Amino acid sequence: MENWENIHENFAKKAGHVYRGKTYQQIWEGRGFTYEEAREWIEFGFEPIDHWKVKILVEDWGKFGFTPNQLREWLRIGLVKDEDYELASYYRAESYDPNLVASDLEQFQTKYANWLQNPKEAQEYLEVFYPREIRKETESIKISDKNLTGSLIIDNWPQLKKVEVKNNQLTSLTITNCPLLKHLRINNNSLTSLDLKGIANLITQLDISDNKFSSDLTWLASFINLENLDITNNHFVGSLQPLAKMKKLKYLKINETKLDSGLEYLPASLWSFDCSTTKKLSEQLAPYYPLRQDDGWTHPYMIYWLKNWREANSHLVNNAKMITELEQIQQLLQQSFSLKENNFWWTKNELTLDVLNNPNNGFQLWVNERISELRNDNEQYYQSIEITAN
Repeated sequence: MENWENIHENFAKKAGHVYRGKTYQQIWEGRGFTYEEAREWIEFGFEPIDHWKVKILVEDWGKFGFTPNQLREWLRIGLVKDEDYELASYYRAESYDPNLVASDLEQFQTKYANWLQNPKEAQEYLEVFYPREIRKETESIKISDKNLTGSLIIDNWPQLKKVEVKNNQLTSLTITNCPLLKHLRINNNSLTSLDLKGIANLITQLDISDNKFSSDLTWLASFINLENLDITNNHFVGSLQPLAKMKKLKYLKINETKLDSGLEYLPASLWSFDCSTTKKLSEQLAPYYPLRQDDGWTHPYMIYWLKNWREANSHLVNNAKMITELEQIQQLLQQSFSLKENNFWWTKNELTLDVLNNPNNGFQLWVNERISELRNDNEQYYQSIEITAN
């Protein structure tokens, strides 16, 4: 192992007990620094004890495409504050090199501040802070609280895993060719459109709360791998049925919407659920507010209300499961589905011998009729609620 004492004598010293007797050289090596890289940082003015500070600087600036050498050039002229990498990114986009900026740092900082305060197109901001040459390696986009407007297109980021574009004024977002994307947090904008171009099934975390979406939930049906979904404070209407296939969904918030039905379709995987300010759904759950028998204590979490509701209305839940499965069969029938080549689950027990012996079109008729019957059965429940409420 190469000895770093000739760089700085303190590399041989042991750090505090938190590092379990490791020397500063071992710590720097553990953080991925080579001998030559450590020498460059020490010569620049850092101490061996600054290992964590240097690591954070390299990582944060590296996300914006700055090499360690470029980073040191910007540090040299005084860009040492947290998030000054954004300031340097702006200068880079304007072709201002460090020496030019250093000639009148205050003037250039004022110019950036003025640019930042004015409303700007989201696409312009993306081009400034995430130039095309770094996009193949970028794993996250974070451009929140920047007063951004208009539409944003994120295309061909092969390593992108997380997008956070919250607290702006975006109206539409399109994401394409991002095969690793998992987390999407775009709350508190003015969004009316979200197009993920065939990758919706990849998303596990989706927060679109506090936007201007106005529709039913049909377009969310393809997000089948969601684990966390927040659609609070949007003008969503209708049923929760499109969420039926989200078998991994654990956290769901639907406050401040106009949704009015479909509790029976919610997946059993839910751990946390909140519809407390969605009037019709909260009214349906209100009679099932749980009380502990021993002391009359009320449980504050609505997931327990939902659990009680599902138990009391198990026939609705069973109908919903059947409808979901039958709709999957409908899709198979549209793809030249063959009765002879496929096994059925619960439906096989309900099929008459005549239906099984008929061609696919006979079976398709049965499926359509059965779905209609089950839907009518559940609809009667919601009609009875309306009558009671009135």
